[in-house]
Amino acid sequence: MFYLKIIRLIFTISLLTYSQISNACRDIKAFQIEDVVKADIVFIGTVLEYKISNSPRRHGILKFSIDRNILGIKHQEIIEVDWYNSTFSLPKFLDRESYLVAVTLKKRRENMILQTPCSSPFLLEPSESNINKVISLITE
Repeated sequence: MFYLKIIRLIFTISLLTYSQISNACRDIKAFQIEDVVKADIVFIGTVLEYKISNSPRRHGILKFSIDRNILGIKHQEIIEVDWYNSTFSLPKFLDRESYLVAVTLKKRRENMILQTPCSSPFLLEPSESNINKVISLITE
C-alpha cells in the first residue's frame, strides 16, 4: 500500500512537471512593430555592455548609451535593461552600432526589453521608416 502511494505521488509530480514544460513556445510568433504601444520607454541607443545577472532568475542585462530619447525618459545618458532571453550570451544579431529599443517598466524597478512571448525582442534597426512608424504608433 505504501509503495502504491509513492507511485501515485511520483506520477502526480511528473504530470505537473510535464504540464509546465508544455507551456514553452511551440510556435514562434511574428514580430509586430505595433507592440510598441505597450512600451514605457523608447529610445535609440548603442550597446555598451552585455552581462548575466547574478539573481536567482538569471537573465541578460544590456547597457545602452542613449543617443535619442523618443518616449518616457529625459536627460538620461545610460540605461541598463533586463532581457530574459534564453541564450545567456550576446546574440549574433546584436552587431549594429545602434538600435531602436522599446522597454517596459516592471514593478520591481526593472527595465525590461519589450518582447511578446514567443516573438523577437524589440531591438530594431533605427532606420528612418522604423523610427517614423514607432513615433506615429505611440502618438496616436
